Amino acid sequence: MTVIEAILLMIFGMDFLDAISHAFSTLGTGGFSTKNNSIASFNSAAIDWICWTFMFLAGINFSLYYYIFIKKWNDITGNTEFKVYIAITLIAALLIGIFESPAYGSFLKALRYSFFQSSTIISSTGFATADFTTWSPASQAVIFALLFIGGSSGSTAGGVKVIRWVVIARQFKNEILKIMHPHGVFTIRLNKQVCRKDIVFTVTAFFFIYVLVVAVTTFIGAVFGLDILTAFTGAVTMCGNCGPGFNLLGPSCNYGFLAAPVKWVYSLVMIAGRLEFFTIAILFSPAFWKK
Repeated sequence: MTVIEAILLMIFGMDFLDAISHAFSTLGTGGFSTKNNSIASFNSAAIDWICWTFMFLAGINFSLYYYIFIKKWNDITGNTEFKVYIAITLIAALLIGIFESPAYGSFLKALRYSFFQSSTIISSTGFATADFTTWSPASQAVIFALLFIGGSSGSTAGGVKVIRWVVIARQFKNEILKIMHPHGVFTIRLNKQVCRKDIVFTVTAFFFIYVLVVAVTTFIGAVFGLDILTAFTGAVTMCGNCGPGFNLLGPSCNYGFLAAPVKWVYSLVMIAGRLEFFTIAILFSPAFWKK
């Protein structure tokens, strides 16, 4: 996939170094660019759509590509997370396209930027073709929500992961049903199969540590002078490895102005977020060192 993207990017105007660098950065959802203005520097709709395509693909569970190879189509079409990931991406892009149509002069032109920015955030890639902090409040709200979602499990994307939100949402539904029908038995089904009950406990534990890390990181940013929106979105984007945040950490800004202690904390949070917190939590557990 990396080779295919690099070839396509060279066909549509990038030189070899730019093409191979952006291809690696896209499939790895790293988001680093050879240009200060990221993908916007090339001002090419074709390059935008190519990068969008591979960012979207990088956010999918890579085991699904194996199912394609062995032609297990039912395992792909029946995959719960895959369907929800597609739905979130499409809905977010279409909403932003509608909201930003007046600014870009047409719905189709707005879609070029809405699809790119929604995918770059949900896949945690962090490329930019537009500064979404200049968009309408409604569009910014959509981007803000995507910061919390992340890509699919088993992908190169960071973030909370779609499957965890699915589990939490379905458990919420079950809790409502239990209140209405106290003697009922309700289960969570994923990929057309009943989910183990302990999965809910694991997901709940993840959300606890996620919220705790975001809160502490936000507080540290605020202590060193960041306004609350910058500090909060900076914390969220560090936990999810998304890249841009809001206000002073928007797509057209960088992290160079931050105080050294904040940079150290952000670096540690990025590592913890990429390891999904549990690995780091184990390292700080006394029980681990006693063994």
